[in-house]
Amino acid sequence: MKTIHVLYAASFGLAVISCGQNKVESKPATQGIPVSVLTLNPGEGNMPITASATLTTDDNVALSFTTSGIVSSILVKEGDAVIKGQLLATLNATDVKAKEQQALLAKEMALRNLKRTANLYLDNVASLEQYQNDKTALEMANQRWMTASFDLENTRIRAVRNGYILQKLTEAGSQSAAGSPILTMFGGQRSGQWIAKTQVNDRDWIRVKVGYKAEVSIGSTSDKIQGEVIRKSQASSPGSGSYLVEVLLKGQDNGEIAQGMFAKVSITAVAKEAADSPLIRIPYQALLDADGSTGFVFIPGSDHKAKKVRVVIDGIRNDEVVISKGLEGVQQIILAGSAYLKEGSYYTITKSSTSLN
Repeated sequence: MKTIHVLYAASFGLAVISCGQNKVESKPATQGIPVSVLTLNPGEGNMPITASATLTTDDNVALSFTTSGIVSSILVKEGDAVIKGQLLATLNATDVKAKEQQALLAKEMALRNLKRTANLYLDNVASLEQYQNDKTALEMANQRWMTASFDLENTRIRAVRNGYILQKLTEAGSQSAAGSPILTMFGGQRSGQWIAKTQVNDRDWIRVKVGYKAEVSIGSTSDKIQGEVIRKSQASSPGSGSYLVEVLLKGQDNGEIAQGMFAKVSITAVAKEAADSPLIRIPYQALLDADGSTGFVFIPGSDHKAKKVRVVIDGIRNDEVVISKGLEGVQQIILAGSAYLKEGSYYTITKSSTSLN
């Protein structure tokens, strides 16, 4: 009987120990590492591209002489209002006038030669070839005279339309090369459309597409003017390495805008491709083991086990990270406490939020 009691007691003790071990192993499922989670909002990572810009119009005109020479006079100043046909600048035309007169005399001589040869040809004294050669010579002389007359006419610069002088690029007495701009003018507030020109880096240039919507803030007004990207350069600027983007302003009050004003442009991606692959913003603290354009985040898994996910980084702005790939279909990520986790670690959610702030 003693032996039976001893065996029974031993068996009962083992059962108690076994139950105790089961209870210890089940604790992590309910008492894991405390963490906070963030509910993701796909698409909120499509953050606007912001940059400073300069306002100009789409009808700026550079005015120049067609021949080289000494600038005789410039009759306007920057900011002056001008009317179409108004004389703006003149070139010393002494040399050009001489060439025009030489061309005119050569034309008259060629005409006399042709008349004489034509009479001789009718009398069968001159050949047909001589007559044709003199006729061609007259045509060539006439073309040279027309060219010289054109150059003489363009020793005077006149306004091509009503508008304002934007820049005065040289002074009277200066040597001017043929085609070198002397003045620039624009048609004024009601003639052309206002454009905000801005420079962006290569990463933002890839994101920008013609047709994207934009908002333009001008220092002279607190209102935001709607705009649209109409042009993006296909080559970087030699000096800065940045890329030019032009935004056309729509529905603006022209009375509050002037040429050369500084503005702030905010371009938002709204094209179909942006919706098909939405960017997602997450706090910087949620990103682990970042290496170049990749990193890792933890997401809540099944059975309260953390899952480590590789993500692709699109960019970092302030204390936020923009993710382009890796979080497709993910509803939440782990924030506080992620540094203490590893793949398969048990966790307990202590706080849940839906905003980055």
